[in-house]
This record gives sequence, structure tokens and C-alpha cells, in this order.
Amino acid sequence: MTAAVAYQGTDEAVILELPKERFTAAISAGIFENTVLFLEGLHDNDYSDSDGGTDEFDGTTVTAKLAVEF
Repeated sequence: MTAAVAYQGTDEAVILELPKERFTAAISAGIFENTVLFLEGLHDNDYSDSDGGTDEFDGTTVTAKLAVEF
């Protein structure tokens, strides 16, 4: 089993439409032989109005992956 937590941030990437902040948490576990289940959650915060952003975008994404090796 593997777990990960991450934080990413920038002050100068509004023109690239990247979030100002991103928080990530992930976990993966082998559930069967040659089979891994991966779960990831992301939360993004946009730039404020004064920095060129919308100050409204708070996006959350949840991803589940099932990988089978053969």
C-alpha cells in the first residue's frame, strides 16, 4: 500500500490557467495478484480577482483507476 499527500502553488501562472493552489491526496493498494487500485483526490483554488483570476473557482476532482498487469 502506498499513500501520498502533496501541495503545489504558484504566484505567476495565471496566464497559463493553472490553479494558484492545488492540494492532492492519493492512495494505492494491491487488491489481487497483478492488480492495483488507485484513488486520488485533487482540490484547486483559483487566483483572486486582483491577481487576474476569478476568485470563484474551487475545483475538486476524484479519480479511481484499476490497473491489471499481464
